[in-house]
Amino acid sequence: MKGIQGLVIAIVLGVLGACVNMYYLYKGRTIETVDFIGVREGAKIMRGKRISSDQLVPVAIPREHVGNLDDFAVRFNQKATIVGRKAVRNFSGSGSELVLLEDLRTPPPHLELKEDEAAIWVTINTGTAITSQIIPGVTPVSFYLPKSRNPASGRSASAEEEWEWVGPFDVLAVGNRLGTLETMRAENISERQQNILTLRANFVRGQLDEKVSDLKAYLRRSNNAPLDVLLHPPVRKKDEA
Repeated sequence: MKGIQGLVIAIVLGVLGACVNMYYLYKGRTIETVDFIGVREGAKIMRGKRISSDQLVPVAIPREHVGNLDDFAVRFNQKATIVGRKAVRNFSGSGSELVLLEDLRTPPPHLELKEDEAAIWVTINTGTAITSQIIPGVTPVSFYLPKSRNPASGRSASAEEEWEWVGPFDVLAVGNRLGTLETMRAENISERQQNILTLRANFVRGQLDEKVSDLKAYLRRSNNAPLDVLLHPPVRKKDEA
């Protein structure tokens, strides 16, 4: 989920829930609600500044109208995970802003690889991709490749060949970025080599998995031509379930 889209969706759902809540209260009904974290009106928080407890307030949403808000926003019982963090974006203090799951994500200090994993690097076509929307560890990607990827064929890929999307691949880094662009900026880190993706590669009985082998075959055949990218829906981490 892209940051700005998540913000818009969460705010719309939050405002809708608040309106429904007020309607029911006006009718004299008592309903069960779920509290999400909102930024207190007047609490202007600049990117890179630490978030304090008194800047956060509960936003009550009727349970029957929560819908998929849990996929985007943070519940108030998780407030401790927000307090003390550096803001990865600006909060205007308008009183209509929710804290999002994206605000919990911070980049790891280094690539996280297990014993049976490795990393490979591929160059992507930045003319047809918005790299800021690729979030390492969150948004998997696929690449558009010709179906015939055998480097022994000695032929270059052509427009007449059949093509297909191959993936998904886990992205470990976009250039030197290991997390969201907002987090990088909050830490005052400059972007570099955003046209290069670091991908996770798995070993199966000592050999690279089939998807990675296919990809490497095409890269050899095409002299490492930049790849067109397809973005998949974000993968939620276990601790966000």
